[in-house]
Amino acid sequence: MLRNLGYLLLLAFTGNSDAMQCNSDGIALQVLGSGGPIADDTRASTSYLIWQNGRARVLVDIGGGSILRLAESGARIETLDAVAITHTHVDHIGDFPALIKSGFFSQRQRPLALLGPDGSRLFPSINQYFKNTFLSEDASHRYLAWVSDGSNGKFAINVTEIPRREYAKSWFKSMDLEISAVGVEHSIVPAIGYVAVIGNRRIAIPGDMSADNPRFIELAKGSDLLVLHLAIPETASDRLARLHARPSEIGLLAASIQPKQLVLSHVMRRAERQLERHLQLIRQAYKGPVNIATDLACYPLNVKH
Repeated sequence: MLRNLGYLLLLAFTGNSDAMQCNSDGIALQVLGSGGPIADDTRASTSYLIWQNGRARVLVDIGGGSILRLAESGARIETLDAVAITHTHVDHIGDFPALIKSGFFSQRQRPLALLGPDGSRLFPSINQYFKNTFLSEDASHRYLAWVSDGSNGKFAINVTEIPRREYAKSWFKSMDLEISAVGVEHSIVPAIGYVAVIGNRRIAIPGDMSADNPRFIELAKGSDLLVLHLAIPETASDRLARLHARPSEIGLLAASIQPKQLVLSHVMRRAERQLERHLQLIRQAYKGPVNIATDLACYPLNVKH
């Protein structure tokens, strides 16, 4: 009963879930995976897709199950300019090898940019991840080593490792697309938050982070759309709050950034069980539109609020 009530509330606050709108004119964000690391029968793990005029341009994270959502969205790997990974937790990068394997059967030949954070003792940098997955002698998917140089008529992956401690700056440019990034706090996990500017629209996706992120707030101020993660309840311990922001803190983050609309994703059931209460806490500080993401939900940015 409580679970059904939770989903009814969820549906009441979702954004436009018509996937085809993301294939139309203008700029849009599509949520491919709206869940977290726990296996869930309704949500893929975290992944976001930025569309421009019917072309998928940027993929931010690609957690477990999101490769299927990518296919369902109608996106083609041939049109992607960049894949931006916020951090190397499996629910944010788990389907990346599947993306590359799928790309083997595509017509893509131009290089694909891969962005991600530096590493630590426990977590590989994006360069280390790429090498350990595809290029080293004992790499788990070394049969896909053509990604190093695009041999055999395939496409190469160009890796950019982003130092977390640097000030925010642009890390990728292609035509009217620019991706900037800065390190964010996700406990001991090396993590990066992104702001993509495309067609004069700003989309801010910091991934998993605590409330203590003044550098990202500065980078993301005034964004057209901000994605924040509703992963923990308001009563969460301080340990969990070093990984994720509590709902009241999400409201304060959004109020500081002042996006035109807020999308709540990475929804975990421990937070969803008190969804109405958590939305109230968020709206105490942030007065703009709030959307609860579902897989394949589409948020066009060519409409005025």
